[in-house]
Amino acid sequence: MISRVCAFILLLVALNARAATVELLSGQLPGYEGVTVKVSTDCQLVFQADIEIPPNIQASPDRPQVVEQATAWALDNARPKCPLVRGIWVYATTGSRTVFKGSAFSNQNWKLHGTFFAVYQNIVPSVIPIDPRAVAAGVPPSYQLPFSLAFAGLPFEATRNNASFISGVAAVIQKECAAQLPVLPVVSEYVVAGHTISAMGDYATNAVDSVKRQTQETTVYLTGASVGKNMACSRDAVNFLLGLNKSVSANMHDAQGGPSKFMRTCTMAKVLTEEQCFCFAKVARGYEPNIFQMAATPAVMDEVVNNSNLLAKGSIIGICHINRYR
Repeated sequence: MISRVCAFILLLVALNARAATVELLSGQLPGYEGVTVKVSTDCQLVFQADIEIPPNIQASPDRPQVVEQATAWALDNARPKCPLVRGIWVYATTGSRTVFKGSAFSNQNWKLHGTFFAVYQNIVPSVIPIDPRAVAAGVPPSYQLPFSLAFAGLPFEATRNNASFISGVAAVIQKECAAQLPVLPVVSEYVVAGHTISAMGDYATNAVDSVKRQTQETTVYLTGASVGKNMACSRDAVNFLLGLNKSVSANMHDAQGGPSKFMRTCTMAKVLTEEQCFCFAKVARGYEPNIFQMAATPAVMDEVVNNSNLLAKGSIIGICHINRYR
């Protein structure tokens, strides 16, 4: 009996050792002053190499040597400690920004594959002449600029009121012009988020503020819906949705079309997958429409979760399969 108990305890210890992620080594990369490589692994399946590169050393598709050499160094020094390992995930950062994300696997002869990211550039909404179609459709003056930018396929300021108004316009056009429109999932998801803002509000600091805010945003949404009805199912209405599709897509990236600030910083934490980060951000637009242009700090993500309505909380858990994010 005692031997069985001991064997069971040893089995638990072995399983825990296998499940635990431990840091194996950390060192300076020879030949590149200031480059630090940290390697962690579960000693069974996959390494993870975190490369910290000083700003004065370039890491780009034209000069990938520092990342390649750091990966080779990590493999050479870590594989003797864990000979059964089959792959390595590689993350390279400069300061707080990701410059490379990739992987290499033993069945591919440890060849490194991945993506280099350009320096992040914030999206700054343009100031353009008001589109005459905004006036013709009855768009209130305060929403004529975001309406015109959306029509032109350019990102507009992602505020709660703008999201409520534009979503109201788009929701009616989607319904009226369903037979004439291609499938636009980006617009459909944006409309859901905008409707969530207007219909369900958020948990404000007190019930009175929450009701006032929800009433205001519902009014804004219905104003947008009225504009959508004015446009009916015209060619302008269809073109507006096509432009909005480009506009919303642009806001989900940086100014160069690369990963957004949220996606770059969310995946760096290594807690959520890229798919989970993307799902979280899309759902979070129902509380913070500008989430893609914000850093995925614990404080920002806490604010979204703590202030979102119950439907959004359920979506984060049920649809995004996120139980923890820190």
